Amino acid sequence: MEVYDQDGNKLPGVQKGDIQVDKGAKTGTYDIPYTLNGLENDKTYTFKLKLSDSKDRISNTLEYKVKIKPKKNLQLEVDNYRFQTINAGSKIGEYVKRSGDWDIDVNSTGTKWKLSAQSTGLFNKEDNSYSEPLYFIDKDSNAKSLNDDTLIAQQDTVNSDESQNTDITDAWSEEDGILLKNVFPNLAGDYTGEIKWTLSETL
Repeated sequence: MEVYDQDGNKLPGVQKGDIQVDKGAKTGTYDIPYTLNGLENDKTYTFKLKLSDSKDRISNTLEYKVKIKPKKNLQLEVDNYRFQTINAGSKIGEYVKRSGDWDIDVNSTGTKWKLSAQSTGLFNKEDNSYSEPLYFIDKDSNAKSLNDDTLIAQQDTVNSDESQNTDITDAWSEEDGILLKNVFPNLAGDYTGEIKWTLSETL
């Protein structure tokens, strides 16, 4: 195996190795290992392959164009989350603040991304006919219901090949981010629900 860069320069070294072939086989599929040290992301290389046997018979040359993909990674880490208690003095229409540390982390490498969330709200564990909705409040105090898939955060620039951690909640104050809305009198008790998170790469 010989490898050439996009300017036609041969890279140092020739990859050699033995391939075990079944006796009498006329066709087959075989792995040709090649160490990719030194090849650069987003560049195209030419791989030229020749095979020889124990009698020094040499095959024709097979040629492959290989483009090295940029290193990419995109992961979401979400911890459990809670809201403060709604008490008897809470006003209808008020937003209930978050409780404790909300950890919503996006780990990314070499990619733009967006994060959205969707939820039908929190429901009383004893009687699910009682519920409270979730809203996302942006920095301009615009409120969007999580009943629809709602954009929460995004990164519009491609970061470097180094891994980057973005803590979404770092940008939230007590007055914005995801909040619970007290929309009408409700049954006392514990309320639970789910948030569907969608993290996707953007162009």
